Amino acid sequence: MPRSVCGRPSLPSWLFQLSRALNRLWVTVGLYSALGIAAALASAQFGHLVPSDFSLKLGSDSVDDILSILASSMLAVATFSLATLVTAYTSLVGSVSPRAAELLVSDGGVRRSLATFVGAFVYSIVGIIAVHTGYYGAEGRVILFFVTLAVLTLVVLAMLRWIGQLSQLGQIGDLVGRVVAVTEKALRARPILCARASEGRPAGEPDCTLTADEVGYVQNVDLDGLAAFAERRSVRVHLEVLPGELVHAGARLVSVEGARLTDEETEELRGKIAVGARRTFEQDPRYGLTVLGEIAARALSPGVNEFGVAREVTARTVRLLAEWTREAEEPDTPPDVTVPPLGIDALLEEALGPVARYGASNPSLQCELQRALLALARTDDARMAAAARRLSRAALGHARAALKRRGDFLEVRRASAPVLRGDA
Repeated sequence: MPRSVCGRPSLPSWLFQLSRALNRLWVTVGLYSALGIAAALASAQFGHLVPSDFSLKLGSDSVDDILSILASSMLAVATFSLATLVTAYTSLVGSVSPRAAELLVSDGGVRRSLATFVGAFVYSIVGIIAVHTGYYGAEGRVILFFVTLAVLTLVVLAMLRWIGQLSQLGQIGDLVGRVVAVTEKALRARPILCARASEGRPAGEPDCTLTADEVGYVQNVDLDGLAAFAERRSVRVHLEVLPGELVHAGARLVSVEGARLTDEETEELRGKIAVGARRTFEQDPRYGLTVLGEIAARALSPGVNEFGVAREVTARTVRLLAEWTREAEEPDTPPDVTVPPLGIDALLEEALGPVARYGASNPSLQCELQRALLALARTDDARMAAAARRLSRAALGHARAALKRRGDFLEVRRASAPVLRGDA
């Protein structure tokens, strides 16, 4: 089975939850606003560094006008930007996929642009209030002047970046690209793939098991933490679930072979597996492929009939999986941690299964799907090739049932023949 290269270490559960929180829009805006307040108030603390006659030469009284202009303009820009983001998000939720649309709000560039506008507005308001209450001396106003120039520079850069983002904001192609990017990152740097698959595990009952205490999805697994625990206790740790799997209270998460664990050690293990109400993209490439399949399914619905989106999803999915299979290497695996194998059939079915089912009545789309599967069937990975042939056979069955003209079906069958034969 192909395994990804460990591009980064796995995250402890608390750090994973922290990173999730920092990716929220309101958190980023709040941090930038706090920086704006700190910058405005801290300027007065460095006034002693300015020569007493320098403020007269500089004409720092102009800072009042600059702050007033900045406050009024940033309020308008922030309001317009938020309205644009809400409009794009609502449009994508209704026309594409709610799970894909969340990537728009969590995008780092979008969050930083909006946070810069709001932070600059908060900075200017605090600066105006402080100036009119006499908080700054003459020297402090000089520092405030230079800090304001720096804030203006950041605002201009953020506006240029935001203008570039607006040209693609809300477009389906841009959203497909975002989903592909997070899925590729999950495949390449997903730490769970860097453990050995669990084939050959002893069939007997383990010495100790860890079960879930709530219903939810496995969001994050701290593989490094599991490996360190196994080494310290001289045991073998068998992970029973993969990120993205739905577990219920009492479902087995981890089994331990080699020693009985104390209650404290069991809780330590529990802290290395995060379970939440929603699936996440970070360690779950199957979720990203599921979202791609949802986009294709929505595009192929009778009310939309946007076959171009389905073609783009097909092409990007095949390229993603083919590159992952080609570039995968045997990682330096933790010797005492095993995981369940990742199902290649499931990866293909999640993304391309909807194209095979809902696009079965379109012969040109089906032929393109068969050519895409041929690219996967010709990879060096035997499991990927076998999965591509099975999906090809299933797609041919859907086409047989949906196509009315025999000539259309024969065309699709000719396209599938190299895949089913396993031509090199």
